[in-house]
Amino acid sequence: DPLLALDFLGQSSTPYGSSRQDPVPSLEKAKTEEDRIKFEKIRKTTLSNVSGFKFLYGTGGNDHLGLLEKFSKLLPELIIVGTFKSIDGDGWVVGKPAQMLGFHTAVGVYQREIWAVAQNAFTHNQWHVVETFGRACGKLAYESGRRYPDNFNELSKEEQRKITEFRDLVMIIAPEKATSLRSIAEHAKKIKKEHGGVVVVVTEGFMPPELKAEMLRLGSDQELRERWLRHDLPVEGISGLIHTTRGEAFTDLSKLLEDPELAAQFAKTAWQAEFDPHGNVTKLAGISNFIIKALEVLGGSHKVNRVVLNYEARGATPDAYDILMGEKLGVVAAQVINQGITGGKAVIYFEGMNPLTQEPEVVDLKGVSADNNLNNPDLYPEEELIRNGVYWKKQASSAVDNQGTPFRRVRESGLGRVSPAGKVSSSAVESDWLRNNANELIDKTIVTLSMEGNIPEFEDYDAQNANTKGGLGAYFGDKLEGLFEIGMTAYGIMPAYSKIRKDGQAINIDYQELIDKGILQRVYTDDGKPLVLGVHAWDEEDHSNAYKNPLRKVQVFMVNRGGTPLYLLYSPKVLDFLYVGDRARRFAQEVVFGKAAYELMKELKLIPDILHLNEAHTVVAAAQARADSLFNKTAIIYTNHTIVPGGLEVFQATGLHTDDNRMMYSIGIPEHKHLQFRSTFLRPGGIVDFCYAAIRLADVINAVSDEHAIATRKLFKDMYGKDFDIQVIGVLNGSGKTWKNDLLIKLEKEG
Repeated sequence: DPLLALDFLGQSSTPYGSSRQDPVPSLEKAKTEEDRIKFEKIRKTTLSNVSGFKFLYGTGGNDHLGLLEKFSKLLPELIIVGTFKSIDGDGWVVGKPAQMLGFHTAVGVYQREIWAVAQNAFTHNQWHVVETFGRACGKLAYESGRRYPDNFNELSKEEQRKITEFRDLVMIIAPEKATSLRSIAEHAKKIKKEHGGVVVVVTEGFMPPELKAEMLRLGSDQELRERWLRHDLPVEGISGLIHTTRGEAFTDLSKLLEDPELAAQFAKTAWQAEFDPHGNVTKLAGISNFIIKALEVLGGSHKVNRVVLNYEARGATPDAYDILMGEKLGVVAAQVINQGITGGKAVIYFEGMNPLTQEPEVVDLKGVSADNNLNNPDLYPEEELIRNGVYWKKQASSAVDNQGTPFRRVRESGLGRVSPAGKVSSSAVESDWLRNNANELIDKTIVTLSMEGNIPEFEDYDAQNANTKGGLGAYFGDKLEGLFEIGMTAYGIMPAYSKIRKDGQAINIDYQELIDKGILQRVYTDDGKPLVLGVHAWDEEDHSNAYKNPLRKVQVFMVNRGGTPLYLLYSPKVLDFLYVGDRARRFAQEVVFGKAAYELMKELKLIPDILHLNEAHTVVAAAQARADSLFNKTAIIYTNHTIVPGGLEVFQATGLHTDDNRMMYSIGIPEHKHLQFRSTFLRPGGIVDFCYAAIRLADVINAVSDEHAIATRKLFKDMYGKDFDIQVIGVLNGSGKTWKNDLLIKLEKEG
């Protein structure tokens, strides 16, 4: 109907409102029987309602198209079509970055405001902080405030003049690029001194590493939470709670929190806000307040002006670009519907396409994510970000000439994201270590897996001894703390065992007190429900029965292990005793853990640069990741900690009274890649060899000393044949040169 279509053409946004609830909740995530019944009812109602339509069409951000993707899997016979519409601009589908309706308009709105503020900063010799929308993605702030915008030639002469004259006054702070409050203050002060004014454009979701670390630490303290909620914790005492011994950034934070209003905001966020599955604060209103106080206290400003840009961009009248793109997207979406194409389709203008001269593409509705952000070096090279004013600590030692051309820079860590990505836990505070010792790891994320780990936070509880037994456990726990201290973005994953033997008796581990005290935290989904993973494995009591592959529910908890999030996977029936002697049960444990670790990474949308396997016990997770194209960028590192048979993990099918086909089925490689990975695990004589698989899957293999590396190489040749020539690197566990004997250092230098 042309008249009806024209009625919608040019509307500012959807007139139908928005919903953030999951209309098809997974039954595996039900915590109680009541939840399960409720979820089942919601799912049946939703699917019944939706299946009654001829087609389903929707627009929105990654969450909305992700929901349509879910519908397309549940109802493959239905015509389902989606298009992106969000001012976040972070759309991603079928492995490619997508444009979003409304983003172009929003950039124009913010752009006019930011450069008007920049002119004011110059003419009045002032400091300004502009806070914009953007929880986990700084793309909107970047495109609006960049010094050399792509749309420069399309702007009016007056807008071009402002950008040309005042571009050097603007610095952009984004969630993807972690940096300390002091570094921001010092850089802003430098700009103010050199150019007469400064404008700090900060995205609402940005979290300085020291602020995030202390909010996570103090937010997990149940006693402090209760004191705050009953008004028994004065704001004047908040500053004294900060761990100032952790470095200058934390001392700075303590000083800033001497301001009662800022301390109150910190406390409300730490003890009254909610955290997402990554450990990030879900809603942090007013990050600009922290920036302003840093500019005053650390930067020496006597007055800082605060400007907030948010909903005016979301409800803005669309510009000609978005109107044309929307019209073309709608026409093609209608064609897909009228042609009766099922299976789920997305109508997309990918980045680089121009709706003025091109038609949109129709692609499968698969792989929806938020990967179109400033952490994607293919889209946003670091040199381009720096040239356009994005600031983070890694460029503290760099310079940019007056024409904006970057000089050759010394790289340093910006590994504070995950804040996923952004991404949780890491400290950019000690980033000098990475810059000076391992600059290839700058901006990289690591997930490290182990079947055991010492958790000092569990001291005096049975849970500590239940989860660690030997040197690997001690190493793994310390490693997580060390990763945080050097500035790595890191996550740990290990089991949470349910039993321990004391005086010959099996004792159940009670984690509830650790939860009550805030030491251990449940991980929740975006809809506020406890995260429960579901993976299939054989029945360890009847493992040879091919028809018994029960679904194992795995609850997910998190502990702050010295600054790094450590996820604990709890499935009490399977993950009962650490290093259980029953080989069939051990196989089931390692399959359940590996599958669950892989599912957790997907649930968290955490695609690491490095997946680190501590011993071959954890190789199932690596195999699952290798079989999934989402993890194509992930490098796998296998660390062999011991050459004794127990650490190599070789399973003999006949010894388990089963066959290798049954074991490979339990490992659960997708059917279309099963044959490819079968040869990765199988050895002659019905052996499923986890050590062999780890070697085959790994990009890098290391042992825990040079001598151990020599012994490991020899062992692998003895096990797999003299032609099996692989490199094993020696990396000394837990020490540096200062802990080595001088004679050893001399001998090493001499080769």
